[in-house]
Amino acid sequence: ASVINVIDRNFKFPQAFRANLAVDQKLNVWGLVGTLEAMYTKTVNNANYQNLNLSENGEGTVNLGTTTRPLWTKRTNSSYGDVLLLTNTNKGYSYNLTAQLQKPYSRGWSGFAAYTYGRSTSLTDLTSSVAYSNWRFAYATNGLNYLNSANSNFDMGSRIVGSISKEFKYSKNFATTFTLIYTGQSGQRMSYLYSKTITGDDLTGGLSGGSNTLVYLPSTFAESNFVDINNGASASKQWEDYQTFSKANDYLSKNAGKNTPRNEDRLPFEHHFDLRIAQDIMLGRNKLQIFFDILNVGNLLNKDWGRAYTISNQSINLFTVVNSGSAKRDGALVEVSPANPGLQFNMNSYTDIKGTKRPYSISDFSSRWNSQLGLRYSF
Repeated sequence: ASVINVIDRNFKFPQAFRANLAVDQKLNVWGLVGTLEAMYTKTVNNANYQNLNLSENGEGTVNLGTTTRPLWTKRTNSSYGDVLLLTNTNKGYSYNLTAQLQKPYSRGWSGFAAYTYGRSTSLTDLTSSVAYSNWRFAYATNGLNYLNSANSNFDMGSRIVGSISKEFKYSKNFATTFTLIYTGQSGQRMSYLYSKTITGDDLTGGLSGGSNTLVYLPSTFAESNFVDINNGASASKQWEDYQTFSKANDYLSKNAGKNTPRNEDRLPFEHHFDLRIAQDIMLGRNKLQIFFDILNVGNLLNKDWGRAYTISNQSINLFTVVNSGSAKRDGALVEVSPANPGLQFNMNSYTDIKGTKRPYSISDFSSRWNSQLGLRYSF
């Protein structure tokens, strides 16, 4: 059946309340200028989607570790497919706090250093272009109609930016400037998912529906409900692999026995340096500048420096779901079903970084140094 889209008659276009406060102050030290700034944003109205053709609590339950979640197996009205209501939510906020020290130009020297901490939450980040995908791929624990406010995809965390420049003047007509820029940034937010919709409410996707259900992190082998991988690791070997994998990940090891909220973990902190060499040539009142930039110059010096990390859709399918057909656990037949799914953990599907399996990858292009040569004429 096709998807039907309807709009709440009281729907309002996105609105937000925003306030900010900042102060600059000249300091009596080396001519420094200090800046403090705070910005706060609160969602007043944002878009959200609800599927009207699903029952309120589902038709059953699914057991995951020590937890129970609702399970949907049918639509309320079988004559229709998904009926998606575009409505509003007021959940979500963000704030940014910045402190900066700036050294204005003096005797050829200039520079600044700034630290920003940002926090951002949302009900859903609406990253798709159509209603169905926005509803279907909103990561949830207890069903896609019951989202929880959590860290936004755009939650910044910590960001450090600094720059230092030195200008050498050779005469009235020539000057060479060296500038080094540093950027340090918290990694992207990320979520841990099952490979299928455990709660069953993505009925259009069916049993092979897309991954959108946040995982429960097992604390014991019994809670894992692992089943053997065909022509692969046994359930016991998978548990051994998972223990090794989780111990190398602070978030997984510290949250065993819990459901994982959306975007609760992060990719590693990144460090990047850029270098610019600029040659100024004065031509009367005009200026010709030739500049040479080396971006991510640290990687030029050491192949392990300046790394950038990436993950598709800011999520990883931590466990593969087996909820139909036959399955085995350490060679013995077991029953699996949507209400009691078997799970699999494949250590070989993760990236090996310095001998340790990680849920993210190194961005090959962004981790490389590159350079550019430019010409600028000012008049």
